[in-house]
Amino acid sequence: MKPTDVSKSDLEKVVLNFNKICIQYLEAKTIKPNRNHMLVKNEQKLLESLKTLRRKLIPKPEYYDLVSCLTIQNLSSLISNNSIKIVLIIVDVLKKISTMDVLEDFVFEIVEMLLEEDIILKLIAVSNRLNIDDKEESKAVYDIFTIIGSFAQLGSEIVDETTIHRFMTFLLTNLNMKKYYSRKTLYASEFLNILLQDSERNRYMFRKINGMVSLLKQMEYYKKFVPETSQEEELMNHMFSSLCSCLVSGPLRCSFLKLNGVELMISLLEKEKIFGVVLKVLTYAFYGPNGEDSCNRFVDKEGLKNIFPSKKIECAEYEKQLTSIAVSLLRNCGGKEKGKILEVFKADGYREIKNLLELHSKYFTRVNLAEQKYHECSYNEAFFMGIECGLNTLQFVDYILVNSSLMDDKIKQLVKLFFQDKDELNLILLDYAQNLPDDGLKEWKYQERQKIEVMLKRFKQTSFNNKR
Repeated sequence: MKPTDVSKSDLEKVVLNFNKICIQYLEAKTIKPNRNHMLVKNEQKLLESLKTLRRKLIPKPEYYDLVSCLTIQNLSSLISNNSIKIVLIIVDVLKKISTMDVLEDFVFEIVEMLLEEDIILKLIAVSNRLNIDDKEESKAVYDIFTIIGSFAQLGSEIVDETTIHRFMTFLLTNLNMKKYYSRKTLYASEFLNILLQDSERNRYMFRKINGMVSLLKQMEYYKKFVPETSQEEELMNHMFSSLCSCLVSGPLRCSFLKLNGVELMISLLEKEKIFGVVLKVLTYAFYGPNGEDSCNRFVDKEGLKNIFPSKKIECAEYEKQLTSIAVSLLRNCGGKEKGKILEVFKADGYREIKNLLELHSKYFTRVNLAEQKYHECSYNEAFFMGIECGLNTLQFVDYILVNSSLMDDKIKQLVKLFFQDKDELNLILLDYAQNLPDDGLKEWKYQERQKIEVMLKRFKQTSFNNKR
């Protein structure tokens, strides 16, 4: 019989049989602990009933009323069993009954019953017992992370702060880069990344347990070592992505600055294999009004030489990140720091400005071709196709050119010689101003739009009679 063919009445018999055998087993263990042959016999019966339950329990909403409070209590009681075989099956069953894609009220009830049984601490204890190098036990560890992770993503009316606190502490404990690489470390990094994405509540809890201290401490590992395998690279990506999610939060961004996170990122920029993920972190750290202190710190600590290297970088993703960082620096830095940025632009015969002009040509051509190809599409479709072809990078490049030309006559002259007319830049930057992401910063977005419009008005005063 296929699992999908299991009837409700059939499943009800399986559940009742499991509960009956479980009670017999627990009683025998308590009343007659010295009668080993009886315990072994009862344990074998229990194992078979669990296998049947796992096989026939399918995630159908109409079947979930069969998972009674007694069943939850029995599963919870058995999770600490000495038999790894029993533990592995229970973990599998718990995953089935608690991680449905569609979270309905009956699933909430099951989760609440599990939490009342203190299942988080029990699962954490089990994960510490399992051998991560064994295939089946490694899968169970991952399933445990999945179960607790699914709980943590439920609303505050279901899962309290204590549960989130326990899980995050558990993840950070396993995120130990000083030890040899293990799958458990990879799992911890993956689920920490999931928890911190798009959840202000979880980021608040992360700050409450001083998670930034632990995360940055582990990242120091990359000052001496770089990922060699695909698994190690995946682990690294999860770690840096978690940091990016943290930097969306103003208070966590302050912690990042106080804990010398900017200095750590500057040192890591020298590592070729992790250059890209560090750039991504800096784009988050510098963006918006909360990025001013980090931007100034970056310039003061000589970080510019690492994002404007003498060797030209030709990678679309890096070009987007580097120009985004440069825009944030020009936007947020004070007078002294902005002067240092200008000196970089002027160095080696204005090499960086000439590189930016080349980038404008490259991305202007790409975006124009995309617009011609998708001119009959809706505005949104055409816009997103433009993004894929490098519209953001084009906007960043032109912002830098216009902003810096207002600070230096030679840059202004180079821009005048390059562009046939000012409308090209004007249209690109007006579109950029109109489509700045909100990110919860509506007032900042409005102010920034006004600044761009003022910058363009000043720029229009320049004559563009010269031809390319």
